[in-house]
Amino acid sequence: MTDLTNTILGFIESPNSGALMISGDWGCGKTYHIENVVFPKLKEKDYIPIRVSLFGITSIDDLPLLISEKYTDNIKTGETDITKKIIKKGKNGLSEISSVVPKIREYIDIEKLINKYNKYFYYRSVPANKVVIVLDDLERAVKTIDIYTLLGAINDLVEQRKYKIIVVSNNSYLHENEKDNLIFKEKVIEKTIVYNPDIVTLYKDLLNEGKYGDDYKSFMCNSDCISIINPNNSVYKSNLVKSSLSNIRILKFAIIHFYKVFECLWKNQNDKEDEDFSVFLKALWACTVGLSVEYKRNKLTSQNKNEYSEYSDSPLASFLLLDNIKKDDDGLVENFYEPEEDRLQKEEWISSSNIIRYMYTTYVENHNLPIIVSTELFDLITSGYYLNETSLLERWKKFKEERLSVKKNPAYSLLEIFLNSSIYTFPDDKIPSMLNELASHVEKGDFNDNVSYVNAATYLLHYQSLTSYSEDELKRLITNGIDKMYLRIADVTSIMKNSLNMIEYEIPEISKWVIKYEKGKMEEVSAQKKKSEIEDISQQFSKDIEALSKRITSSYGDSKTPDFIDTPILSYIPEETVIEKMKDISPREILALGNILNFRFEPSNTLVKINLELPFIHNIEKGISMRKKGKRFSDYVIEDYLNKIIEKIKEENQNLS
Repeated sequence: MTDLTNTILGFIESPNSGALMISGDWGCGKTYHIENVVFPKLKEKDYIPIRVSLFGITSIDDLPLLISEKYTDNIKTGETDITKKIIKKGKNGLSEISSVVPKIREYIDIEKLINKYNKYFYYRSVPANKVVIVLDDLERAVKTIDIYTLLGAINDLVEQRKYKIIVVSNNSYLHENEKDNLIFKEKVIEKTIVYNPDIVTLYKDLLNEGKYGDDYKSFMCNSDCISIINPNNSVYKSNLVKSSLSNIRILKFAIIHFYKVFECLWKNQNDKEDEDFSVFLKALWACTVGLSVEYKRNKLTSQNKNEYSEYSDSPLASFLLLDNIKKDDDGLVENFYEPEEDRLQKEEWISSSNIIRYMYTTYVENHNLPIIVSTELFDLITSGYYLNETSLLERWKKFKEERLSVKKNPAYSLLEIFLNSSIYTFPDDKIPSMLNELASHVEKGDFNDNVSYVNAATYLLHYQSLTSYSEDELKRLITNGIDKMYLRIADVTSIMKNSLNMIEYEIPEISKWVIKYEKGKMEEVSAQKKKSEIEDISQQFSKDIEALSKRITSSYGDSKTPDFIDTPILSYIPEETVIEKMKDISPREILALGNILNFRFEPSNTLVKINLELPFIHNIEKGISMRKKGKRFSDYVIEDYLNKIIEKIKEENQNLS
């Protein structure tokens, strides 16, 4: 029997002049525990426990009726018994009839019938000697009912009616409304106990109660999965995190949604013992927990999908902050992200990209799991119950290929030893050769991502005296390796940019120049890519506007992201190219051009840099003005269709012109 149950039993079986208050964090499972653990134990002792929620109550006069109804529901009076009680006579007749009020009120306006005697009438049906009344959601009732009126009603139940009353409230309300709390304690509450839930036990109960397969329950009860939801895990230092993980509603939300992810992957995976598969599932579970917390805290919505999808999902995207390593009392390396939790409390600092980073750091990286940016999971959490299974399976396939690539690539295998702090297990005489080997991999360009070169450079430069290279030689071989990598790169993605932006201000000074160098290389690649894209787009505008329209626009229901959605690509089409095309544009092409303008200049399309593309509109008008005189059908299409779109765009963007 739990301590809470023992406390409640002790309270019930002892003389008292007040109510017992149970407080705890919002959503921590107070009600769940009371109904599923405490109530069954009370019933074993022949008590009749009932829970009455004060949520939605607008008048204190409703309370007697609610208590009577709950009591009647609890004893499950059948129709035959009701009939007997209605016809029964004697001095206890009123008490017997009153127990059927909830049934009678379906047909008769019983409130008017008993008028001012309703309180007496209802309470006579609920025996005080064995009934335990739990008044839940106290803080919600105070919003609609005067606190002194509520106090009087509870006091009446305790002192006049002699009921055993338990009041349930949230810690946050008690802290925020200290005056109300003091009034309650002084006038009504005899004793207050704080409910500190055993979240791990509740977590297992939720899994057992749900209609989940044995494979799912077995996986979710793995020690690694449990450590992710355990608020007492030492990696969780923030009270905000502990409180969120103690919220049973959030926990249940995460379990329900991850079940769809697990089912999809499990049924399509032949080798269930595959280590990479297990890591993939655990990483997605950690991400599910983090997303669920931030979604329920209203810090992330479906509108944040772009920031989420652009987060770096490199399996080696973490790095060691050699300048900021601290040791705790046990000599272990502390979590160097912890200061960010303090910054997160400041609302003005919070942005969706920071929340996403914070979420991954707290719930994924803290458990030494790889970051997997699954837009399928994000959509499932923030947009509903649909899961794109095909895309999710592709995500797993990509992850598996990356893991195999890392395992086959000795450069990554060596760097991973440094990243995972396994380097500290090696003896002094082994480290120099390992550093020289790492330098060799760097110079040959064996790494395929920017962050790995930053990581490697950090170790090499920090431990330079242990290598066979001077500092200048190390810098030269680092730049040589980066140059070789960029010979293989034809396009710079937003993920590549973001991965550097995220670490730029936190890496040691000794290796910050590496990021600057890599950004310079990205600019070179981007400039070359931009040049070829402009040539491609310009040619497509001249030769096939319909294909261009399909490429850079989307319609309702499309799952693809249009090309150049956040790039003012239309502004790069040369003026002479636009003018020349408008001189001899066909009706079909005019419709396609109109579709492009409608999409790119839609006011709600915040990703497109509308002000930068306005010159394209002016070039179209200039081309129209230079068309040959004389009416053609295309002139009518321009006049009836295209010009109206242009006028609307100009009107909506007058301040941007």
